[in-house]
Amino acid sequence: MLLRDKFYENLGTYYSSPEEIKNQLNSKIFNDFKIVINIIGINQPQEDLTPIYKIQNLELSSTNKNSKLQDEIDDINKYLLSAGTGLGYKDEKNSWSLFYLIKEMITSFQRQGYNYYRGQREDWETVPGIFRNLQNSEGNKYCNTFESLYLNISREFPDEVKYVPLNQEMLDIRADELAILQHYGLPTSLLDISENPFIAMLFMLGFGKIKNPQLEFYKIDSSNDSENGIISLVHKKITNKRIRAQKGAFINFDKLIKFINFKKNEIELENYKPIDRIILNIKFN
Repeated sequence: MLLRDKFYENLGTYYSSPEEIKNQLNSKIFNDFKIVINIIGINQPQEDLTPIYKIQNLELSSTNKNSKLQDEIDDINKYLLSAGTGLGYKDEKNSWSLFYLIKEMITSFQRQGYNYYRGQREDWETVPGIFRNLQNSEGNKYCNTFESLYLNISREFPDEVKYVPLNQEMLDIRADELAILQHYGLPTSLLDISENPFIAMLFMLGFGKIKNPQLEFYKIDSSNDSENGIISLVHKKITNKRIRAQKGAFINFDKLIKFINFKKNEIELENYKPIDRIILNIKFN
């Protein structure tokens, strides 16, 4: 039996818990650096439009070392403790707005080569829609029934979407069709990312209740990571207008099929270069 015949089913077994997702998948797919922005409320009368919160400090956690990033975090923490230095927002002690801080960090990370972004309103592990906790009325996992669902939709609406099998030589062509399905609300193996950080911020803060929201920064070489990694670029199809307007691309989990080895209770990715990622997590204390 070919790997593709059981690919979603095998991969889906590792999306059982946040710990499993992190340890078995995301820690191998991404080279992560996590920065936590700690926010505390200010319980005092406000005479003007100053924030009702204070940025307490930033914390960097990672199993990987990045001295440049650590130095930058240390400098920001010194600034947050300083007073009257005219550092860009107000000439008062620690009066930076959260938006100002994030804007400055976006600029800094762009200089380091981080060029794609993703926002979410909670600190969830990174999971494409196809592997989220979805089941049909018979109790079957969505990821196990997706392929037949995709095939049936392509037969029902042949002018809208074409069926492209999960084949290593056709992964980007398949991604174009999956993008159409995702545009119409069907969960797929694609995860949206954007070249526009402010669109990512909109998804982080603009929809629904927020709880420890996070903004993710990705360092992506578009041509190399598309050819030799798991990135799929948006192609100029009429049906992808919304995605193009968001200046988007995808992390394409179908492309893991080129690297993955399923071993007993473990996944190995052979000849795969993890994507450098900074996770900026906001915690309200």
